[in-house]
Amino acid sequence: TVQDANGSKAVAFWLGLTPKPWPWLQVGGAAVFDDIPAKPGDPGRPNELRERILGGFLAVQRSPLELLAEAFDVRHEDRARGLE
Repeated sequence: TVQDANGSKAVAFWLGLTPKPWPWLQVGGAAVFDDIPAKPGDPGRPNELRERILGGFLAVQRSPLELLAEAFDVRHEDRARGLE
């Protein structure tokens, strides 16, 4: 990311694995952590939010078919008001 709305840059991780006995299978996960600045003019977002995105995936590639499943959990926490 070249620009960000605040001085806190997002941090992202991604890991994918292919088990040697099953070369047609791939499993993995991802995580993103960031701080989203407040919007003083927006009554719905007066405080900074801490963002956490966690996810995982499963991919099966057996010719001629490919199956992909993903799940993600996105959370925003307003620590000043104790809200998630």
